[in-house]
Amino acid sequence: MGVLALARLPMGNATESRHASARFTAVQMASELQERMVVNRAAMTPIPSNNPYLPTFDATAAASTSCDAVPCSAAQLAAWDLAQWKARLASRLPDGNAEVFNVTDDFGAFGVLISWQDVGARHKAQAEADQQTADTALFDEADAVWHDPANPGVGVAGVDCPARHICHLAHIRP
Repeated sequence: MGVLALARLPMGNATESRHASARFTAVQMASELQERMVVNRAAMTPIPSNNPYLPTFDATAAASTSCDAVPCSAAQLAAWDLAQWKARLASRLPDGNAEVFNVTDDFGAFGVLISWQDVGARHKAQAEADQQTADTALFDEADAVWHDPANPGVGVAGVDCPARHICHLAHIRP
C-alpha cells in the first residue's frame, strides 16, 4: 500500500507543477494587458461598449493595422494590442482565452478572467471515473454552483468561466 502511495506522489507533484505554471502564466498575461492599457490611455473610455479593451471569450481579436509597421490611432493600437495579446495567450496556455470586464463597483478597475483547459486532468478524470463516482458528483455540484447565473463566480452577471476550463481571475487598474 505504501509503495503505491509513493509511486503516485510524483504524478501529483507533476500535476501541481503544471497548475502552478499555468496560473503564473495567467498572472503574467494579466499584467501584460495592464501595461498595454496604461500605454494606450487614450483608448480607455468610461462607456464599456466603447472601450476596445473589453473582449469577451467569444470575441476574436483582429487588427486591421500592424502598429509595429505604421503609426496607429488609439483605437487601432487597442485592436492590435488585443490581437497580439490574445494570440500570445492562446500560444502559452492550452485553449487559452480571456474575457475582460468592468468591475461594477469600481470604475477604474477591470477584471481579467483567463481560462485554459487542463487536458491532463481531464483525461485522468475520465480514466478514474468509475472509481470516483462520489467525487465526480461533488465536483458536478460545485460546478453547478460556479456556473449558476444567479450567483456568478466573478461577481459580475454574464461573466463566467467556460465549462471544462480552469480560470484565473485578476483585477487590474491601468
